[in-house]
Amino acid sequence: MQLIAIDIGGTIEETWSHKTYWFKKNGYVLGDMPIGRVEVIKKTNCSVNFYLDMVKDVYSDENIMEHKLVHGVKDGLKEISKVGKIILLSSRAQSKIDLTIKWLIKNEIRAYINDIIFLGDVGDKIEWCKDNKINYFIDDDIRHLYPEDISLKFNRIWYYPSQGRECYMKEYFHICSSWKEISNFINLKLRYNDFQINK
Repeated sequence: MQLIAIDIGGTIEETWSHKTYWFKKNGYVLGDMPIGRVEVIKKTNCSVNFYLDMVKDVYSDENIMEHKLVHGVKDGLKEISKVGKIILLSSRAQSKIDLTIKWLIKNEIRAYINDIIFLGDVGDKIEWCKDNKINYFIDDDIRHLYPEDISLKFNRIWYYPSQGRECYMKEYFHICSSWKEISNFINLKLRYNDFQINK
């Protein structure tokens, strides 16, 4: 079985609408299509501390329970759970685990999740994936997909949803704009690997 590590906020859990609402209340209009932390800070010219104020609010216990699923994620998780073990890999604090499990149950996807790892904001996702022999790592924040190292032995997928954007291969990671593309990419990769082994 493949080991598939997946970020939560922005990748499984829809948070963009909550972030844009928070920024709009504070005088910034970010648009409908999700962008990452670095892009938000650049676009708003706000400080990192201001951004972290947003994070505290959007990811408060009360607000997390109101977040919906990212479009298509339930079907995507169902598909990839047939070929791999799914591990949620997050920068959240350990104290958020019970709350997150309640959110998974509420949104009817707990059955697809084999393990939950919360590293805190000082954890390194890439190093964790290397140490735990992960085959695929999916995240919506490009910061967690670096370093730019083509020698890494696992597939990194940048979940970057946008209308009309094509999925294409970068030198260091794969970009997918939907959960359908993610599940198709993983299944296609596995079929290719099986062909290489059996030919």
